[in-house]
Amino acid sequence: MKKQVWVVVANRSLSNIYHAENVSTLHLIKNFEHTESHLSDQDLTSDRKGQDNSRFGTAVNALEQKMDPKTKEATVFATQIAKFLSEAVETKKCDALHLIASPFFLGILRQALDPKVLKVISSEVAKDLTLLKPTKIREYLPPIL
Repeated sequence: MKKQVWVVVANRSLSNIYHAENVSTLHLIKNFEHTESHLSDQDLTSDRKGQDNSRFGTAVNALEQKMDPKTKEATVFATQIAKFLSEAVETKKCDALHLIASPFFLGILRQALDPKVLKVISSEVAKDLTLLKPTKIREYLPPIL
């Protein structure tokens, strides 16, 4: 049975998942877009910070955000992609995976991936190639997939 090789090309707002049909051809399987990643920090957050009544008196403390809005949205997007990849690996649609993503998003995506998906990763490229055509993307992958 022929090995099913997939290539993920992503950044924080766009992801294309390709099937490597042969040594030179990539076919688009799925496209994900996360429009929230294009919004400004101001549009992603409310005007006021949340409040919490302190248990040590009546003082009101402003709740600080634990994660900046851009990172939070990137994490939401990475989780969506990770779920798709996890299902593909479990159903044997994907046997090997090559990740190509912007450095910022690659780290977030790796954290979102299931251990089963991490095991099938064959290579990683920390570069944003989302705007390139598949023939140009192929140049960044190993000669034999």
